[in-house]
Amino acid sequence: MCFTFVVPGWEGTTKDATILTHVIGDPSYNFPAAFKGKYYLVNSQYPMRRGFLKPYMEYSHEYQKIFNERHSALHNVVKRAFRIWKEKWTVLQDMPFFSNEKQKLIIAATMALHNYIRRHHSQSNSNSGEFDENVEFLTLETQGYHVGDESLSQPGRDDDENNDTSMALRDRIAHELATCAVSI
Repeated sequence: MCFTFVVPGWEGTTKDATILTHVIGDPSYNFPAAFKGKYYLVNSQYPMRRGFLKPYMEYSHEYQKIFNERHSALHNVVKRAFRIWKEKWTVLQDMPFFSNEKQKLIIAATMALHNYIRRHHSQSNSNSGEFDENVEFLTLETQGYHVGDESLSQPGRDDDENNDTSMALRDRIAHELATCAVSI
């Protein structure tokens, strides 16, 4: 797994949802939109919005439970990527001794190096192939399963309409996951 976007420099206690909302609202950050048919996985703190999939807060149907289980499993992959990054770059453990500006540069540089190693030297790094080789975060019935290419991005719609579209898409994906799980 590679990192796609980094915004270093925020106070460590700031909620991720606050940072993301700020970054999305400020075009100078140039936050990348998700590719068609791909979505950013976010936790329940985040508001429902185009291009992002969050778990159901409450659920009463089996398909919603299955979606949340898969969402949680994928979320664990993201957390594991951060763990590997922090373990590999021990300089991250001594950050208070550096100025704020230097800390930002170190974070960005180590993430860039992490991505480079993952892309170009994965065979020589014992940790880097972990995500490619270990597909246990997906059950057998979903390996090779691809959800359709419907995009959440609907220009010209207001936020309520986009939220409805996002929730409908999440429901469709959840139904497809449940149908796939039952059919195998």
